[in-house]
Amino acid sequence: AACGARSVVAALAAVDRVAPVRDALRAASYEVGGAALTASRFGDLPDGSTRLVAANPVFLVWGHR
Repeated sequence: AACGARSVVAALAAVDRVAPVRDALRAASYEVGGAALTASRFGDLPDGSTRLVAANPVFLVWGHR
């Protein structure tokens, strides 16, 4: 954030890291937004049908000026 970039995006694996990143971007005068993205893989059930297997989410935090 200190580099003066017009936009900054951070991809985080842990939700407890979101607040410090948001705070740092705000302190550097960025407008801050964010989203949690999740995806699921296909898994096979014993009867041959398909189920969804959850994967870990990714938290995106962005800032722009």
